[in-house]
Amino acid sequence: MAPMSSKPPPALQRLADAAVNGSHYRSIDALWAYLCKAHASFAEKVNRQGPRGNAPDGMVETLKQCFKSMKQAKKRGTFKPPLDTNTAPSAPTTTKNVQKKVQPKLSELHPAGVEQMLWRAGENGMIAAEKIVIDDLDAESVGYSITDPSVAVRAMDHFYDEAPFENACAVVCKSAQLHVLNAKRNRPLRERYHIEEITFYFAAKNGAPMPYECFLIQFGQDRQVQFQDRTETVKAKGILAESVRLSVQLSNFGMTADFSANVKSSFAKAAMTAVGPTNLYKEEKPFYTTTVTASWRKGMVDRHLGFASVKTEAYENVLRRSGLNNIIVMEVGRSKFDIQINLRVRYEYISD
Repeated sequence: MAPMSSKPPPALQRLADAAVNGSHYRSIDALWAYLCKAHASFAEKVNRQGPRGNAPDGMVETLKQCFKSMKQAKKRGTFKPPLDTNTAPSAPTTTKNVQKKVQPKLSELHPAGVEQMLWRAGENGMIAAEKIVIDDLDAESVGYSITDPSVAVRAMDHFYDEAPFENACAVVCKSAQLHVLNAKRNRPLRERYHIEEITFYFAAKNGAPMPYECFLIQFGQDRQVQFQDRTETVKAKGILAESVRLSVQLSNFGMTADFSANVKSSFAKAAMTAVGPTNLYKEEKPFYTTTVTASWRKGMVDRHLGFASVKTEAYENVLRRSGLNNIIVMEVGRSKFDIQINLRVRYEYISD
């Protein structure tokens, strides 16, 4: 008998969905690997089934028994579900030796202020959640574990058919590699584990807290491990700058032939008229940077671009002058000067 393909046949998804009362069965790759290993004759029978048609009752009942035996095999450690092989194709190799920067795993990083981010209910109110090892995760676990996405997926698959833990228990992993969890077909998985996106902080080598977008996966009932960022911050107020740089645009709406003649000096004079000489910062003249061609009234028009530095107190007055002599004055980037931000306290990083 020729070896069967590692890819599950279409009929298996149909049979598995019928075995879970019409719901979408997720772990189809793991199920097929288990059938090929422990129930080869039944796997061969499934492989001969067509992709369409009603699922035979006898095969559905057999598959339900296979679910139970696979669950027991996982607990005993005699069957380990394969990792997802549906990865993106690798880039073609080249003769150049390009060194890629490898991002560290979250499990290798040191959490910054985690005792102020993850909480659970205690005897006298909310307390900081304890850290546990992912290898020791079971129904009696209390606290949180930081792990890699592949390990988190195996844990979710292992406990999916079991009741949620009675204690507060959760897993944190990087969300970038598990964006597939946001797909519509994985809604039952998100509801089963109450998955939410959080911003978790880890300490860099210099002690600075670095943000990482993560998933908080609940293995306990409801959302017993709560994410509330209460880390200490320092309020800093920006200093009001003496000048503001504005963008100046001069368009050739009149289609004059000498529009680009002596462009630097002519642009400075025209921009100074639009901005107002008394509004310039320390008498710094506007300066020209480049010329572009833009569409205008079903045609094209040349446009000189440049900048002008104006006094902060004259900022709004200059913007109101925009449009004078067909010269547009615009903001560059953020226009709010008095900005209050929260700076995270540097984490005291201790190297092992």
